[in-house]
Amino acid sequence: MILNLLVAVLVVGLLIPILAATRPGPIGEQLAAWASLSTKAAVLMLVVGVQRADPMLVQVGVTVLAVGNGGLVLLVRLLREDSR
Repeated sequence: MILNLLVAVLVVGLLIPILAATRPGPIGEQLAAWASLSTKAAVLMLVVGVQRADPMLVQVGVTVLAVGNGGLVLLVRLLREDSR
C-alpha cells in the first residue's frame, strides 16, 4: 500500500522536470532538467524493483544512478566552455 503511494508520488514528480525540459531556455537548464528526470526515473526503477523483488531492475536503476548523469555533466561543461 505504502509502496504503491510512493510510486504514484514519483510518477507525478516526473512531470516537473518534463515541463522544465520542454520550455525554451538555456541549454544548461534543459540538460539539468533531463538529468533530474533520469535520476527520478532511476529511483522509480529502484522502488518498483524492490516491490516486485526483481534484482535485474534494481541493478539497472543503480547503474543509471551511478553512471547516467556523468555524461550530461561533462556535456554541460563542454558547452559552457565553448560559449565563452
